[in-house]
Amino acid sequence: MTEGYLQIPLGVAELLHATLGPLSDVLDAEDHPWAPTIHLVLSEYIRLRNTAVGTESLALANHATYLAAERVCELTRSAVRDEEDFRRWAAEMDTAG
Repeated sequence: MTEGYLQIPLGVAELLHATLGPLSDVLDAEDHPWAPTIHLVLSEYIRLRNTAVGTESLALANHATYLAAERVCELTRSAVRDEEDFRRWAAEMDTAG
């Protein structure tokens, strides 16, 4: 391993991209003071990723981003389902007690 580098699968790294992009949009809409920092981090990540993978592999990187975004969406759907299940259970417990 080259010093200063940690080799992780592109799909794992792209979870950063798939989450910071939407977060950046939300923070912009809210005029949040962290919005410029998130933009900066996201832009730097994309620049470094593109440099590391090279232009011939950008399609692979874009596909990894898509798969990571799909995974984030599934995790979100799962969390929403779990929260709804918990609320139903809590409501049942309130009426049973």
